[in-house]
Amino acid sequence: MSGKRMGRQEAGLGTSEMAVACTVMAVFFVLVSHMMTSTYSTAEHGTQASRIDACNRKILDQMQSEVSAAVEIFQQDDIGVELFEILQKPEQAVPIEFTSLSRVLGGRVFGRELRSGARTGNALMFAKWERTKKIECGELSDEGGEQDRKDTTRYEIDVYRLICYYLVPVGEGLNLSRFVSEGLADATQIEAIELAEDQLEVMRKLVGDKVTGAWRRDVVAPPDWFVINPSRGTMDSVEFIAQDPQQAKFMLDPKVYAIASNDADESFGVGEFGVKTSQQGGFPHGFEVQMMGPPSERELLLHLTLVSASSRAGSEVYSNLRRQFVQGK
Repeated sequence: MSGKRMGRQEAGLGTSEMAVACTVMAVFFVLVSHMMTSTYSTAEHGTQASRIDACNRKILDQMQSEVSAAVEIFQQDDIGVELFEILQKPEQAVPIEFTSLSRVLGGRVFGRELRSGARTGNALMFAKWERTKKIECGELSDEGGEQDRKDTTRYEIDVYRLICYYLVPVGEGLNLSRFVSEGLADATQIEAIELAEDQLEVMRKLVGDKVTGAWRRDVVAPPDWFVINPSRGTMDSVEFIAQDPQQAKFMLDPKVYAIASNDADESFGVGEFGVKTSQQGGFPHGFEVQMMGPPSERELLLHLTLVSASSRAGSEVYSNLRRQFVQGK
């Protein structure tokens, strides 16, 4: 009997033992596979979250850098509304219906609104100083065999750009459009040139340097906008402000990221400051702006929420960031 038992043990596992072993191995492989998939998904989700955060910070960094050179930030009043309307926005970058600049009201604290559009805006528009163009005017002489300037006068003309960030519908999502105007010379500085021939030469050299527009700033009256016409030596009033196609752009690749809409999950932070509404296509969505303080030293709060355009339901990747700073700092 003992010999038979020894022979059976040496022969290996029986059918039932083999079935149990296979079942244990199958369960083990399933568990390991699930753990590996879960680990990979977690790592991939973390990578996507880092990327979307980096994209969000880059946009906010750019806005803050540009506003640091702003000479004027426009708000939701008669001047701001009219100016936003005359920006020559391209057909592919038409703003959403409910677009509003921020209003500057009393108080020194940023916070939650009680009604939509009271203070919070979903667009940012400002005039930025770009450079000072130095232009020499005068006749040339060939005295002494060398060509030198005779009775030259140097003029310094400041050049500005209008910058505007606003929401645009792209496909099924929202994008952030960056409008950049053509170069705008200080019209007051041009008008102050007493010699007609110098004024004409300054206009020609500005246009030759692709500065074809002008801006007359006035602390009392609304600003005036012009196109420079050097052939006639005039600055003619315009009904629109042209865009610089080389600098204007969408801030997001719509295949990768989008601005969060009002329909986003509550945890994403959309409408953190402005009261959400579905009227006129919705407000504020994932871009909010608040301002306070005097014109010379505006304090701004920017709130931007991005979502991943490729996220699956239940595994959405988003970035909800704020940026608070003082104009020029």
